[in-house]
Amino acid sequence: MKRLVVIITVCLLAVADIFYGKAKNPRVLIDTELGSFVVEIYKSAAPVTAVNFLKHVTSRDFDNTVFFRTVTMDNQPKDKIKIEVIQAGGVSKKKEFPPIKHETT
Repeated sequence: MKRLVVIITVCLLAVADIFYGKAKNPRVLIDTELGSFVVEIYKSAAPVTAVNFLKHVTSRDFDNTVFFRTVTMDNQPKDKIKIEVIQAGGVSKKKEFPPIKHETT
């Protein structure tokens, strides 16, 4: 399977919103070889996780990493508990931040 090279870039608007507190939910543009999409970060639902993710984005830690798992409501028909998640990785150990506490959403 061809690995997707992912370059995550913060939209200029999202950067202004993050730093000046104007946006209810910051948005991050994700560019891949197969196209781009925007994710919305729900700081009210998981504040520690959201801030940690945005810290990685603004530090450009996800540049040239890969998506390795995507779970949607459609690809887990027999699972009793449904989740939605996109997992990416490949961040250099040099760029890792200290662990954060788990937030159940």
